Amino acid sequence: MRTLVIVTNNPLVKENVPKKYPSVKIEIDYKEISFMDTLKAVRDMVHMGGKILTHPLDGSIKPNETPYESVLLDKTPEEGFDMKSLDLIEYALNTCEKFEEKERIHEEKVQKDFQTLDWTLLDSGLESLVLH
Repeated sequence: MRTLVIVTNNPLVKENVPKKYPSVKIEIDYKEISFMDTLKAVRDMVHMGGKILTHPLDGSIKPNETPYESVLLDKTPEEGFDMKSLDLIEYALNTCEKFEEKERIHEEKVQKDFQTLDWTLLDSGLESLVLH
């Protein structure tokens, strides 16, 4: 049986996943951390054998524009190490380092918009996984 986990800093993901997918066993690793620190948490999970199921830089928003990030991983123990996931997360981290991380204080409505965008992208990946 698969062990799925979502690494996220988005409170909307933490709230919506159990409501929308009550019959799917998904761990939610939620922390109030930065976008970059969320990617580093994904990298740490990949180092422990996790396999990335949704792209860390999905959508067309630059990493320095949104504070929210959610990534779905499969942490079912398997033989070997998933180099594709490691390459993917390292690429995402390197891409983020090219952008200046901006400490922005967004209005609540803008925060909600960024949360909704991140949730929608993740939900699309979850639906594909659950339906197949």
